[in-house]
Amino acid sequence: DNELDQDFQNFDFEDLVEAKDCLLNVLSVAEEQHGTIDALSAAEKGSEGFNFSNCCAALSVLEAHASSNERLSSRVDKHLNELRERIMAHREDNINQKMALLTILSAVFMPLTLLTGIWGMNFESMPELEMKGAYQKALLGMLILALCMVFSFQRAGFTAHP
Repeated sequence: DNELDQDFQNFDFEDLVEAKDCLLNVLSVAEEQHGTIDALSAAEKGSEGFNFSNCCAALSVLEAHASSNERLSSRVDKHLNELRERIMAHREDNINQKMALLTILSAVFMPLTLLTGIWGMNFESMPELEMKGAYQKALLGMLILALCMVFSFQRAGFTAHP
């Protein structure tokens, strides 16, 4: 948990998977022990020919420990699931930030592509092609349009990083 909070970018997801596998092994052992202890307790109550008087206290302690192990395993499992959910939420946030940037870039370049496509057509009567400095004016207009769009996106808060 501390490693995840300190360095979220370099957290190894495999460590979480290994911890989950180890927890499942502990839980399966605790469940088997608990079942065995329950069987011994039932045998102690139903046996008439055997003397289990020395084992009653030990069986009670073992049963309490097995139950405690199961509860602890359950709590650790919940915590590991929460960590996994935090990691997935962080990864989704990163993807959403990248998608927002791609959306802004495509919104900036769409009008520029439209203008380039229109001026790239081979028509005989396009008056702006005959104008002196038309190429430079078109490039300047595209640059101003792109900068205005970027400025408006920044002003609206679309480019802000958390």
